[in-house]
Amino acid sequence: MRLHLFGLKSDGMAAVRGQPRIASCDSQAYGIAARREAHKSGCAKTDALLAATMTDWYRAQRRALDRPDFSFRPPAGAPIPAATMYPPIEARIADAAEALRRLHETGEIDWTDLSPLAAYRMAFMDDESID
Repeated sequence: MRLHLFGLKSDGMAAVRGQPRIASCDSQAYGIAARREAHKSGCAKTDALLAATMTDWYRAQRRALDRPDFSFRPPAGAPIPAATMYPPIEARIADAAEALRRLHETGEIDWTDLSPLAAYRMAFMDDESID
């Protein structure tokens, strides 16, 4: 299973990059920075201030991504072969979870059919040794 991490600061994003189980992360750091800047300067947190702060934050993130030591992973929509990330049993379950995700995206199954147990069942449904 791959995770989305909410609310990470830039240092946190840098710390988890390259971790195979992290699919994506987001941050509200620019919003907090804009709120602090507005308070410090005694002005309102306008859309223009927020946009300028977000632009600065984005540029800082791009600089971090452009560093030579950054290891890029494909986005969540581009599956990573599970066998390269997990031991054999976990890889089989991860592949099943990815197959379920694709079935959900195409509308073949409902979101209520997505669960760790469903992935486990799908991973081993052809295995006669498991009842």
